[in-house]
Amino acid sequence: MFGYVMADVSSLSDGELAVYRSYYCGLCRALGRRGGSMCRLTLTYDMTFLAVLLSSLYCEEEEFGHKRCSLHPRTDHPFVVNDTIDYCADMNIMLTYYNLLDDWHDDKNISAALSAAALKKVSDGISDRYPRQSRAAAGALAELSEAERRGELNPDVPAACFGRLLAEIFAMHEDEYAQRLRRLGFSLGKFIYILDAFVDLKSDLRRRKYNPLSGVVNVDRNEILTALLADCADAYEALGMTRNRGIVDNVLYSGVWLRADKGRRPARRGRKSNGSGSV
Repeated sequence: MFGYVMADVSSLSDGELAVYRSYYCGLCRALGRRGGSMCRLTLTYDMTFLAVLLSSLYCEEEEFGHKRCSLHPRTDHPFVVNDTIDYCADMNIMLTYYNLLDDWHDDKNISAALSAAALKKVSDGISDRYPRQSRAAAGALAELSEAERRGELNPDVPAACFGRLLAEIFAMHEDEYAQRLRRLGFSLGKFIYILDAFVDLKSDLRRRKYNPLSGVVNVDRNEILTALLADCADAYEALGMTRNRGIVDNVLYSGVWLRADKGRRPARRGRKSNGSGSV
């Protein structure tokens, strides 16, 4: 269910692309520092987006560097270091751990069980540092698993479970931005869940696997997704952020559609990007 919140790199300026990649590399390095080399393999575009969003919203002090790494040893790569990226690395690891547990419980996937066991100690440490986010993730995923187990055919029910999970992840601090970030995380979580269900629908029906949309007929997929994304856009615009605006606009108004089989993209809302920012 992860991997939908990515940048449409073909629409980014060279400067935006460089900034986006520096956050991506910074998150990868943070995963290695905080959980070891194995954790770098859990890197997601979704948490890269969150790192850009939160770092830009809070205008955090950042350090920049250029280094080679074991995954890309031939050339130097720019990267960013800040506290928000460390937070996103922790959330990346924690969500990967819970996702692996879910794969084990649902499908008895031995590989998932072994990977979860390898991440358990690191994930337990993250839960100690961020008990609110950990409780929310565990609770929401348990509710989601139960909804899927009973074959819930009202797609709003499981989608809301995933939305509540992302809501608490997005609210890094309990401050003046918390409720607006929760609203954005909740809306984006619902969008991701429903988009994933649409993408997998034909395959799930063929394999007789659960899909919350299996009982929905004669619906306009793009109309539903556009309405859900409009909620995300409203929540995003309420933040009033300006730094790296071009990158965040790119992800929310274009990039999230890349895996949707070329679905119709919604009209942009709010002010237009001036081409500044990062990707």
